[in-house]
Amino acid sequence: MSESKIFTPKEAQPINHSIWLSGLFEIGGSMFLEIQKRKSKSKKNPEVVHTYTRPVISIVDNHPEICQFPKILGYGSTRPYRRGKKSHRWSLKGPKVVDLTTNMKPTSPLRQETIIAFENWGTATTEERLEIARELKQTSPPLLKLDDYTDLVQKPQFLAGVLDGRGMLIPQEHYNKEKGYGVIHPRLRISSLNKPLLLAIQNLYQGYFGIQSKEGEIKQFTRKAKAYKFRNTSYQLQIGSPSAIIEILQKTLPYLKIDKNIDTYFSSFPYQGVST
Repeated sequence: MSESKIFTPKEAQPINHSIWLSGLFEIGGSMFLEIQKRKSKSKKNPEVVHTYTRPVISIVDNHPEICQFPKILGYGSTRPYRRGKKSHRWSLKGPKVVDLTTNMKPTSPLRQETIIAFENWGTATTEERLEIARELKQTSPPLLKLDDYTDLVQKPQFLAGVLDGRGMLIPQEHYNKEKGYGVIHPRLRISSLNKPLLLAIQNLYQGYFGIQSKEGEIKQFTRKAKAYKFRNTSYQLQIGSPSAIIEILQKTLPYLKIDKNIDTYFSSFPYQGVST
């Protein structure tokens, strides 16, 4: 393929994983204190059950490059999410989570309460850790606003985490009645439960914002699949301006960890400044 006219080669940049991970976990993923129970291995008291907790962060993706996260980041593990499915889950568990997420706190408005709970867990006794985990489970998500993300979405590493977590480049065809044929337009689609974050991105780059699925809505994605009931309302932002998409990708390209096949994607679009 010819050399790209828009995107310079992806050069190695000093990457702050904390900011990238903030974008990844503000747009999606899971952070929680896991409560587990295990029977005693003692022969004298086999009926005794021990309860313990540990911090967990994880993200599920059907892109194969998520399997490279342990090598790219230097920590965590990856395994198939569900049997027979293409999705994989990257996760990190235990004390390492505390060190990692503490650095994420300044750039993670949605996760701050959880990160504080992780920090408290790190210095607590076994009994105190269980109480912290139970309290966190009952804690409601914070009520955030667009302004909470205004500065963050301007950080290339944060935005790269957002794209790696929930961003998707898609071609969308529109039929032109006058010319009698379809015209393909580029689209950048970002889906999330985090409405204020999507609105902050829209405020900066425009695009169409809407509801993807409503809380309590039931959908059956295939005839053989079981009906799925959505527990939360999810939202979607679609950016269709080629110049806006290019600006976003030029900023985030040095920090993206999942290959978006950008040059291949844009090679089919006849817009000025977009062709490769």
